[in-house]
Amino acid sequence: MEQVLEKEILPEASTKSGADDLLRFQSDADVVIQIEQALAWLRENQIAVPQPADVRDYLTRYADMIAIIPSVCKTARQKFHDRAKLYLEVYHDPEIEDEYLALYVRQKIYQDDLMDVIEEISKTSLYEQLVDRTGWLTVTTDFRQPG
Repeated sequence: MEQVLEKEILPEASTKSGADDLLRFQSDADVVIQIEQALAWLRENQIAVPQPADVRDYLTRYADMIAIIPSVCKTARQKFHDRAKLYLEVYHDPEIEDEYLALYVRQKIYQDDLMDVIEEISKTSLYEQLVDRTGWLTVTTDFRQPG
């Protein structure tokens, strides 16, 4: 009798839609947890995130980027040790409608080999991980002072 009532009250299409909505909600909740874990990891590893809401928004839209953040940041930290401060931000291109994650390397005194080290990080730790991702991450500098 319950099955008959259920089918009369909840047609097949709406039951399936409800299940899809529940799965989407669970998936969205998982993504939120992963983002918060990534942000906590960044804080623990002294990687600044000046605009966390911006990074959260980006990672919500490009959730497959969450997984590569720790490895790229670890590589950058290993290469620069304490001679640089790292900042994860969302870069918004002012000329075209484009945005991506940027791991900025900032130093008090900029070393001559900075761009070579950044290129090495990109080649060894980043480019292969970006294949088939929906978003983008770059390691770069803006030559600003850390602070």
